[in-house]
Amino acid sequence: MGSATAAELDLNELPRMEWDWTANEEMDPNSLMNELRERTWVAASSRGLEVFRYEHVSRLLRDRNLQKQPQRIMNRLDEMGITEGPVREYHERSILTQDGDAHTRLRLPLSSFFAPRRAENLREAARTIVQRALARIADRPTIDVLHDLCETIPAEMFCHLVSAPPELAATAARLSDSMLGPLIERGTDRTAEHVTAHHELTALLTELVAERRRTPGDDVLSDLIEMNRAGQLTEEEVLDQAGMLLEASIDNTAHQLTWALGFVLQDQDRRAAAVAHPPAQVVEEILRLASISGAILRFPLATFEYEGLVIPAGRPIFLHLRSANRDPRVFDDPEAFRPDRPMRPGPITFGAGAHTCLGQHLARIELQELVAQFPRRFPDAELAEPLSVSYGPLALRVRRCEIRLIPA
Repeated sequence: MGSATAAELDLNELPRMEWDWTANEEMDPNSLMNELRERTWVAASSRGLEVFRYEHVSRLLRDRNLQKQPQRIMNRLDEMGITEGPVREYHERSILTQDGDAHTRLRLPLSSFFAPRRAENLREAARTIVQRALARIADRPTIDVLHDLCETIPAEMFCHLVSAPPELAATAARLSDSMLGPLIERGTDRTAEHVTAHHELTALLTELVAERRRTPGDDVLSDLIEMNRAGQLTEEEVLDQAGMLLEASIDNTAHQLTWALGFVLQDQDRRAAAVAHPPAQVVEEILRLASISGAILRFPLATFEYEGLVIPAGRPIFLHLRSANRDPRVFDDPEAFRPDRPMRPGPITFGAGAHTCLGQHLARIELQELVAQFPRRFPDAELAEPLSVSYGPLALRVRRCEIRLIPA
């Protein structure tokens, strides 16, 4: 396809991807993605264009012709009946709905805090948080991994990041799920929950910011407050940034931690490989094969040509991270779990370009600590029942993951 000219490629003549994400939410689309990826780098579907190969996913994530189109979240709020008021205004201001210069300005405060070297300074805190979480479940025969273990880890880390007492972790986890979950999951039955959570979150953050103004420290809120004093952020934006941090850092990480642990315990060979290799290598392979990220959605700002294909302005383009991470052109024997495989290039689970995940380095640290400590604490643990997950069009969500903790 790469050698064809624009005139030779017709959107209507592209291979088709036929997949009903709602009807098939319990089915892994991996086999379909593998088949399509070997036929073509791009396919057409009823929702737009679907891109599968690593090279093209990576390039298009960095292509300045494409943007996030914040209207997607606004459309979701319309579906939920949130058409005006403070909740909608909060989302309109959020870094998650911004692009271009506005996105860059809002991204800067958090990007400096979560840079690799500074994130590494959080490792000892992450190690302690994981140790506490594992100690709390040690006497239980069976656990619900998401709620009993993996929600508590990023929730307590959020408390550490804003210098809040760890006793607030359960509240933070609940608010993160109530803020983010209804936007990811289809249906409108969680609208009231989302609105209530926003008001509770605003009140909580207002109190935490006031406390940090009285006693500043080495934490995210103190950084944001200092930027407010320097005129770089408004009072409202300080609360918005802190709210975005709670939303994005807890719920997504909790599902990723749960999926990672369940994935490793699904197979004895994976478990043995995970124990035999350094946690950093194990986590990179988990992020390649068992990421909750499915695809990233982008839209062309204007009609543009790419690889001989003229793509109209506004045409939705789904960049499939899960498929790219299994591309045999990049990863030898891609379906195998091999923590010792070369990782240059590595998985593009956290995206690329201007919208690369801000918290990816901290997420890696939390995963590494859980992967390192859990097998030592519970060497004979096993899945108590098959994993239950839903494969959404953009992300995977864990429905149920139970582990039987069998003492050594």
